[in-house]
Amino acid sequence: MRVLARLFKAYAKHQWHLYVVTLFLIGVEVVLNVYLPQLSRAIVDTVVESTSDLSFVRSYLFSQSLLYLVWGLIRSVVVFVEIYLFEKTAETVSLKIRRDLYDHVQRLDFSFHNKARTGDLMSRVTSDVQAMRELAGFGIVQLVYCLLMILLVVGWMVYCNPSYALACLMSMPLLLVAAVRYSARSGPVFRAIQDQIASMTAKVQESVSGIRVVKAFAQEDHERAQFGKENDGILAKNLQAAKINAFYHPAMDFLASLGGVGVIWYGGRLYMSGALTAGDITAFLSYLWMLIWPVRSMGWVIGMFQRGIAGSQRVFEVLDERRRISDSRGSTPLQRITGRVHFDDVTFSYDSGEKVLDHFTLEIEPGETIGVLGMTGSGKSTVGALIPRFYDADSGTILVDGVDVRNAELKSLRSHVGIVPQDTFLFSASIRENIAYHDPNMDLERVIEAAKAAQIHDFVETLPQRYETVVGERGIGLSGGQRQRVAIARAIATDPKILILDDSTASVDAETESAIQESLREIAKGRTTIIISQKVSSVRYADRIVVLKDGRIVELGTHEELMARDGFYSRLHAAQTGSDLSSIEASGEGMVV
Repeated sequence: MRVLARLFKAYAKHQWHLYVVTLFLIGVEVVLNVYLPQLSRAIVDTVVESTSDLSFVRSYLFSQSLLYLVWGLIRSVVVFVEIYLFEKTAETVSLKIRRDLYDHVQRLDFSFHNKARTGDLMSRVTSDVQAMRELAGFGIVQLVYCLLMILLVVGWMVYCNPSYALACLMSMPLLLVAAVRYSARSGPVFRAIQDQIASMTAKVQESVSGIRVVKAFAQEDHERAQFGKENDGILAKNLQAAKINAFYHPAMDFLASLGGVGVIWYGGRLYMSGALTAGDITAFLSYLWMLIWPVRSMGWVIGMFQRGIAGSQRVFEVLDERRRISDSRGSTPLQRITGRVHFDDVTFSYDSGEKVLDHFTLEIEPGETIGVLGMTGSGKSTVGALIPRFYDADSGTILVDGVDVRNAELKSLRSHVGIVPQDTFLFSASIRENIAYHDPNMDLERVIEAAKAAQIHDFVETLPQRYETVVGERGIGLSGGQRQRVAIARAIATDPKILILDDSTASVDAETESAIQESLREIAKGRTTIIISQKVSSVRYADRIVVLKDGRIVELGTHEELMARDGFYSRLHAAQTGSDLSSIEASGEGMVV
């Protein structure tokens, strides 16, 4: 009930006027439906009693036909408006839920996204929100319709003939019990089905995104087998639901037919004794069949509520995820910065608890180019992630122009930081749109300038549509090096005061890397540049080079200074250039490739 209360309080209360009008129209529809058997009763009794006067019968049937036509017209208009309103209400509610869910997911920090499965999130945004939509729309309408129909029909039957009504309704309590038991058994199954669908969606998304890896390792059969397991899981759950439906629906039909026995047998006896007319029996039989649908539907409606509640729980699980990174009260907007960055005794660990940075201290001057070198797991990428505050340090402070990043306004902080991440991602859009992602209104000249700096302009000019060429999802259609150069152009186009390149030349050949580095030396002028890499060739021209190991600075200096010390840096340089492979292997520190 808490989930339902939250759903309607958060999303449906603003549609209360539409609910009121819709519920009123449902009441009108139910009254019209209940009136129809009375019309039939009057017609049957009048015709039976007036068989000797055929002209009167013809006239009466004509007038009643017109009345029936008017009844049908009024009911059609009422149902049309009713359906439109509850569909509009449901769509409005689902739109707000999807918007809030998507907005919240966008605002959640990396600590959430690092553990979330994309396919599972997609399932929550689509199928779970759809279940909530059905609950807030058709589910509510059908519940009110069924309850009103049962109350009015039973009330009218009891009012007309209590004893006959009792005989007709003797199976209804059993039918209600069956409906409730159906709901109790089907509810957990529906939740399991939704979880299984989410799992399958995640699997499909994962395997499609990694299709190159799948094909590279010839694992198509393995992926098909994994998908088959997920698919079989959905089949098993749906068959479980089908068994429940196959048992309860015929059982409820049989229980409903017991009421028909009462109508025919007991009604026939009352007719022969003169206590009932033929029209009364006709009306009661109509009422009985009118009752069967809402009573039987109660189980289905409850099942819809179960699915809606299950979907709501899954959606609210995400909405309840707390944002760890957000603007503090009185956060400071960073209007203009020089690019000074100071790490002061920073310690950081991810959710695993293992320290990635351990009492890390580094002062970076405005306009300085810093190289951060280290092997996998040394913490070098974390250095770049802490500056735009993708994460908060466990202890210590990170200052940008003397302002603690935790006190800086996030949007303004990140507007001054350009990042080229390790995993290059391009949107399914034109090259121009990808480069101008920060500012969709960016003029073409600025886009071209950034592309030239990233050494991608000449390639783009060879494409049929040049900068309007649409790249596929994740940049499919471009080589790894081309994707990285577009990503570099995207970062440069924002004209940031702080530029972070996280292994940005890892997928380019030596010639292209040399050309990019030459351009970057020009781009870096007047801005603080942090080059994070495993390759000495990427950082050798930096003003200073920081060598990290296990989250600590083990060496710091220029390329020439570090080469002269004959430490880890010089051994790594020798290993990567092939001049001395044995020295780094002998040190036990492994080789970076």
